[in-house]
Amino acid sequence: MALVLGIVLVGLRFHPAPSARDVELEQDQLKPNIAASTGTCGVERWSVKTGTDADAGLVNVGTITSTTIATMRSYPAPGTLPANNRVQPQETTVYSIDATLIEYKLETDSDYHLVIRDGGGSTMITEIADPACSGGSRFLASIQSSRGEFDSQFTATGSFKTTSVPVRVRGIGFFDYLHGQTGVAPNGIELHPVLDIQFNPPPASATVLSVTPNSGPAAGGTSVTISGINFTGATAVTFGPTPAAGFTFVSDTQLNAISPAETVSTVDVIVTTPSGTSSISISDQFTFTGMTSYFQWFDLASAGMVNDNVHLINAGGSLAHVTITMPGARGINLTVDVGAEIHATFGSGFVGGPVMVNADQPVRASQRVQYYQTFNEVWAENATQAATSSYINWYDKASAGMYNDNIHLLNPGDTSATVTVSLPGANPLSATVAAGAETYVSFPQGTIGGPVTISATQPVLASQRVQYYSSFNEVWAQRLVRQGVGWHEQRQHPPVEPRKRERDGDREPAGRDRDGGHRRRRRRGVRQLSAGDHRRPGDRELDAARVGVAASPVLPDLQ
Repeated sequence: MALVLGIVLVGLRFHPAPSARDVELEQDQLKPNIAASTGTCGVERWSVKTGTDADAGLVNVGTITSTTIATMRSYPAPGTLPANNRVQPQETTVYSIDATLIEYKLETDSDYHLVIRDGGGSTMITEIADPACSGGSRFLASIQSSRGEFDSQFTATGSFKTTSVPVRVRGIGFFDYLHGQTGVAPNGIELHPVLDIQFNPPPASATVLSVTPNSGPAAGGTSVTISGINFTGATAVTFGPTPAAGFTFVSDTQLNAISPAETVSTVDVIVTTPSGTSSISISDQFTFTGMTSYFQWFDLASAGMVNDNVHLINAGGSLAHVTITMPGARGINLTVDVGAEIHATFGSGFVGGPVMVNADQPVRASQRVQYYQTFNEVWAENATQAATSSYINWYDKASAGMYNDNIHLLNPGDTSATVTVSLPGANPLSATVAAGAETYVSFPQGTIGGPVTISATQPVLASQRVQYYSSFNEVWAQRLVRQGVGWHEQRQHPPVEPRKRERDGDREPAGRDRDGGHRRRRRRGVRQLSAGDHRRPGDRELDAARVGVAASPVLPDLQ
């Protein structure tokens, strides 16, 4: 009997009995692992916790994002937590947090449970996984290193121990289920696994996490709130190469500054402290604006999107300074000679909107998109072309080949807009578009008809982006104004040569155009329709402008 009992207990670790405070409502199931610190490892979202999940390769370990506990706690909790996949972007980002370690414990799943706290008293959990429970992990070496770093300073047991030590913790974002954990953030976010931990780290350089607002006139004078970390002792704030017109220290996490006068451009806001200058990032950008025009969307991330270029023509009388911006990408600064043309792109992997073009001279901008073997070009629009009522002729997510039909909405104003998109026979769609922001809506599959009416509480720019088989087309919504008899289209487009009225002897025979497309007979400017061309309300028509090339077997969704 004694021999049998001894065999059963080999390899098990014993710890003092936990107090009532240490017994939490654990949802985790456990599985035996004789090599683990407690003899067991976890089960719930365990692959994500340890880096053996299907999305582990999406984690960018080469980029460290400095952040704060307050920022981490502000992220919305996901509606669902996938067992073997990651919630982006938080669970694919490596964060670094400076805080104070206040409690630690060895959990029954063999993780070290660390509670860290900021200067305002807010807490969150960071967890160091057991290497024995992390076999096959992409992050195994870092997990082993961080576990060793902790063991060199503390001994974790099955009961919480308190301390008060400054730490710098680096780890991957992770959303856990809420089940009464000690020190848990309200949204359940953690750093899990921890990849590195430093005790009593040296003072860190300042990090700018946001600039609000992130744009203002090139003349300067914009009041800006700079949020970040390690601002104590700040000695300078610069907007690119130019010092701020003035700045005020508010706290270790906030500075207030006045933008200087500067050329139209996008620059980094840099904070200097005794520990050095802040490193540059997308989060610290500020745009000095001029004459502004807009595109709804940029996409070089979706399959089939081969090219997406913004072309510029300088129609002014002097050298033009131009900056092109979109959320999530670094701004592009360009100069365009008088009468010259240039083009730029954000590059592969970027998708989103709006795209904003700012210039100090009148420039005309267009967006030229190649999707599979099709091509589309649209001219930029500006705030004077925005409207509270605009229209699109037809909507179709019912006809064969109509894979996507999205209505994009852009608010160029300074006030949030409430927008309603309506279509006969369908429930209206509503969206709130923040100042300077963009969104899109789409009616359910099977919807078809027209017209599409866009009504807004503030003037907005609307466009329709359509994917038909493997072709793509975008058109701006039309703003219509009643003028006498009929309707007059109020738009601003480049001048076009007036088309000569065709005489009977001038009309072209039916056949193919030079580009190979079929040509209809035209007489005196009137399109000749065959019997099959007559349309009735409810017909599943395909707008001729949308017809593209033959179908590809599997196509991605486009925004």
